Amino acid sequence: MILSILLLFNSALPGQDNYKQQAGKAMQSGKWAKAVELFEVHLKAHEEDASAWYLKGYCLVQNKKYETAIPVLKKASTLGYSSPAAVRFNLAKCHTQLGDYEKGMDILETAVNNGFSAYNRLKDPEFEPLQQQKRMAVLIAKAEKNAYPCLSDENWRRFDFWIGK
Repeated sequence: MILSILLLFNSALPGQDNYKQQAGKAMQSGKWAKAVELFEVHLKAHEEDASAWYLKGYCLVQNKKYETAIPVLKKASTLGYSSPAAVRFNLAKCHTQLGDYEKGMDILETAVNNGFSAYNRLKDPEFEPLQQQKRMAVLIAKAEKNAYPCLSDENWRRFDFWIGK
């Protein structure tokens, strides 16, 4: 009984803040390296936390640590992170920035084929080496179609006679 009370008291002591929460605050301040450190501490105790793995990978990408970010993002994916498109998008950035344009493009294609719709994000500066490729233009168009599926539906203009153009 006394041991459980002591454990409860210890868990509520000041300074025992949640590392993931602190990492989130560091991210909001743009302190990517600090956020990575805090996520690492959090992940030592919660190694199955897919969102923490993703956020750590995201921070590494923001800090231009592309090579280090790849296995971290893959771990988030393996653990079933809730937004596989976000993982793929950041993996594509990593591979593109590391000069593996084909791998970056393949990952983007998978993301777009699985519903990725943030077509403007495909114009990010990190993807600049891919911008001149015809394949990228096709991916951007397909992602835009994912964002606005009704515009490509043949039924879109059916009531124009009634409400005008």
